[in-house]
Amino acid sequence: MPQSEQSNYDFNSGAVFGSLAYDFTHPEFYTEFTMDEPIAQAPPEVEERVEPKAQTAARPVARPLPKAVVATVGCFAVVGVLLCILLNYHIQLAGISDNSANLQEEIGKLKTQQDMLLITYESAFNLAEIEEYAIGTLGMQKPRNDQIFYIDNSSPDLAVVLTPEEGGGGFMDSFGDLISSLGEYFGK
Repeated sequence: MPQSEQSNYDFNSGAVFGSLAYDFTHPEFYTEFTMDEPIAQAPPEVEERVEPKAQTAARPVARPLPKAVVATVGCFAVVGVLLCILLNYHIQLAGISDNSANLQEEIGKLKTQQDMLLITYESAFNLAEIEEYAIGTLGMQKPRNDQIFYIDNSSPDLAVVLTPEEGGGGFMDSFGDLISSLGEYFGK
């Protein structure tokens, strides 16, 4: 619109109070439209009597959780279980460490006791005291040079397996050998 027309136009002259929608139940208001058929009248509106009902608190409708929330809760549950397992293993490790420390302490005590027993054992078997006891109390004496004999064991070992023909006449010879050896033993 040009500037001059806008100033001549009265903004309040076309004010509308209500609705600008056509109301076809009253065709007399609209003379610019002609219809071939008359518009049927709407039946009169009957007011229904609505009794007020006691209002109850509306229950909230449960909405399904989004997949991301379910996955997040699942991940937190898995992390919680893994943390519980880790805590359990740390508790077991602490118990094993305590047990190991106790065993190390016991090993130290046992080594000290072993050293004390070894000292006692070595002092009980003093060779000088044993020699003095043997000579003085038991009457023993040191061997002379003519009493010492050395055995030469440089020849190889030899074993002969006898067959029954070489050994003699069998059972009777063995029985005779037994009787002779018994006679030699008791004859002394």
